[in-house]
Amino acid sequence: MRRPLCLAMLGFTAAVRIMTWIKPLPQPSPPAEDGQTAVVAGTVSDITSYMDPENGQIVHIVYLKAADALPFQGAEMQSDLKFKDPDVELIKTDSISFNTNLNNFTAAGIRAVNFSDRDLKQNITAQKEAQKQLLQEIDMQVWEKSAQEQGLPAQTLEKSAQEQGIPMRSQGGTGVMCRLQEGEVRLPEIGSRACYRGKARHFKTVTNPGEFDARAYYAGQGISMQLSQAVLTGKSEGYSGWRHALYRLRRRAGEVLENIFPQKEASVLKAMLLGEKKGMDSEIKALYQGAGISHILAISGLHISLLGMGLYRLLSRFLSRKLSGLLSCGVLFSYLVMTGFSASAARAGIMFLLYMTAKIVGRTYDMPTALSTAAALLLLENPAWLQDGGFQLSFAAAAGAAVTIPAFERMGSDAVKLFGKDKGKKNYIKMYREQQKHPVMQRLLQGFRSSFCISLTTLPVLLSVFYEWNLLSILLNVLVIPLMGILMGGTVLLVLAGSVVGGIGEPFFVFLRILALPVKGILIFYEKLCLLSEGLPGIWHAGKPELWQLLVFAAGLGLLLLLAEKIPRPAGVPAAVLLCLVFVLKPQDGMQMTMLDVGQGDCIYIRTESGKHYLYDAGSSSQKDTGTWQVIPFLKYQGVGRLEAVFVSHWDADHINGLEAVFEWAEKSGVSIGGLVLPQAHVVQDEPSRLVEMAGSYHIPVYRMAAGDLLKDGKTEFLCLHPDGRDSFTDRNTASLVVQLTLRAENGDKDFSILLTGDVDAEGEQKILASSPGLLQSCDILKTAHHGSETSTTREFLDAAAPACALISCGRNNPYGHPHKAVLERLKAARIPVFVTNECGAVTVRRRQKKITVETFLNVD
Repeated sequence: MRRPLCLAMLGFTAAVRIMTWIKPLPQPSPPAEDGQTAVVAGTVSDITSYMDPENGQIVHIVYLKAADALPFQGAEMQSDLKFKDPDVELIKTDSISFNTNLNNFTAAGIRAVNFSDRDLKQNITAQKEAQKQLLQEIDMQVWEKSAQEQGLPAQTLEKSAQEQGIPMRSQGGTGVMCRLQEGEVRLPEIGSRACYRGKARHFKTVTNPGEFDARAYYAGQGISMQLSQAVLTGKSEGYSGWRHALYRLRRRAGEVLENIFPQKEASVLKAMLLGEKKGMDSEIKALYQGAGISHILAISGLHISLLGMGLYRLLSRFLSRKLSGLLSCGVLFSYLVMTGFSASAARAGIMFLLYMTAKIVGRTYDMPTALSTAAALLLLENPAWLQDGGFQLSFAAAAGAAVTIPAFERMGSDAVKLFGKDKGKKNYIKMYREQQKHPVMQRLLQGFRSSFCISLTTLPVLLSVFYEWNLLSILLNVLVIPLMGILMGGTVLLVLAGSVVGGIGEPFFVFLRILALPVKGILIFYEKLCLLSEGLPGIWHAGKPELWQLLVFAAGLGLLLLLAEKIPRPAGVPAAVLLCLVFVLKPQDGMQMTMLDVGQGDCIYIRTESGKHYLYDAGSSSQKDTGTWQVIPFLKYQGVGRLEAVFVSHWDADHINGLEAVFEWAEKSGVSIGGLVLPQAHVVQDEPSRLVEMAGSYHIPVYRMAAGDLLKDGKTEFLCLHPDGRDSFTDRNTASLVVQLTLRAENGDKDFSILLTGDVDAEGEQKILASSPGLLQSCDILKTAHHGSETSTTREFLDAAAPACALISCGRNNPYGHPHKAVLERLKAARIPVFVTNECGAVTVRRRQKKITVETFLNVD
């Protein structure tokens, strides 16, 4: 009955996927408007404290669940009034004011009602018992009793609460992430009800292909918004003693690791052992991810099996099997609660529980059934897990271990039938003898096969989430995984020793630092392996796979596993490699131009009909690290393995400050860049020397382009219209590199054209009209200059270009008023449709099969 149960669980998982595909899950609504000062009360579910690697400051984040916004007008009320009861402590620190004399505070899921300062000061003794009952009960009788003691009708009190928007009962609420203000060191207990005041910040809506969707990620965890600069204004005394004890244990373990190891190594070990990734150095995190070993940083099956089975085997030496299993499950469950119950940890925890249950009751443990059961249970609790990349990778890796590895081990078992009885036996006897002669080599080959099988199973998920894959990760994992037992075991022993006798002081930690040298050595070995892999060719820039590719791969892998016994073992790996080539098949899809939404800035990606990639500007003045968060993810999404050229219109920061991140990523990822193309113009006392030096440091050749210069790529031409190399300018905007991209038909006629204008102003436009007016005729797509500024896109220039469509890149609520009303009116008068990134997100123009389509990333009317 094991397999039928497995099929039932898989059927349930598939049903959830289909249902969420047809009707996406609703996202939690933030309890406060974006940018507004808000007071939020909820139950403390977790607290994270870490040192920011950039500035060295300690950051505290408090996670609230079932959080609601309380009425707040922003009026200041200076008061140090404090209530302290056995069950609740209400602290009024500063600037807390509710609309009238009825104030609301939530404690342990209950609404507490306080009255005006004058009444409270006069009647605090008489009202204390009534307030305590209000905190302990949430029914109408309490409201009536409180009203009677105050001499008010119950319905008056209820009506006043409703008028203030204060719910009389818990409304469920949503999750809120409170990032505490610098200097705010008061931390509530886990499980208590806490009230915070701060600035409501909604998670950014993703507006570009490939961009990390923070809103969807946190929505999957039930978190709807962030409260920045948060200050604690009240908390209850009641809390969860068990969960808070686990939190203190985790915090103590983190302190021990910080005392023993340097900051970089401590942050890695805290991620591995405690699930705390926020304090990790971003370079180390990127290094592990690029090498394909980032899975060791997440608490997953590897960690759970090492810790859980290690504890079980230790207890089994002194206790019965049943008691050892029960204690191991209890300790492991507490560990999962302590580390935050991530998707991978929860999956591994459920499977470990099923494994222990099978051992205790004397039943057979079936890994595929346990895996499918874990998936069904997690999705039953939270269907949003299905869209989480960590969930998908964890289950894909476990499926590789449960199904793919055994299938590859069975390969060749029907060789007797295929090659004849005598020949088959001889082959098996020979293979067995070879294994006995070289046990070390056999272990390495087995490790390689296991790593290959898991990589094969996780490949479609990896490409769907990260858009690239390091082929060397197969070999790196063979070297990394065997050392994890020593690494985790040593770290646990160090934490235990430091926690138990760490009070002796610094001399004891000096001794522990000596004992920690093997653990530190392993971490250094990991880092060196990652750095070595950076300098070697191995990263496959596949891009986002299409649905048909995923389906073909899944069908082919399923067939390979079903026929495993009939496939000769030497043919297994080559067959799997051929199957992976389905992701290489990228039918040419005509020409594509995408204007990314980088806020107040410019970045345009171009893919020619021949499949080559170009970039025109990459910068923003309104979004931090736009190269890291918008440009590079998009290039990965597109599967860019080489940039033929990077055009720079001019060297304003909002056009170039993302390039350094792109150049650094390209160097580390093996993405070659053909050249940096700058305008051939002299701007008085303003030359791009730093930009040229930066390109030189990454071994990127620099070229200059002047009016009349032509770059050809098959049927695609890049013709420079401006500036004239002989001119001198006082404004770099005037000297912007204006490029006309033209796609030629078979007979050489112009078939499609795009005009890229940078920030050229009216003076530059007049120079183009004077020097080459005929080249502007009937432009299909116009990149509107200078983000839609009124100093550009004059009527004469617009009439000469006569575009079929205009694109504008500018930020939301930018201080410059872009796009200006005058420009929009001129475009409207010319009946030119306009697409603006601050409304549409990224805008993609495609030219295929002699048709032009314009696609917006965001749905707009």
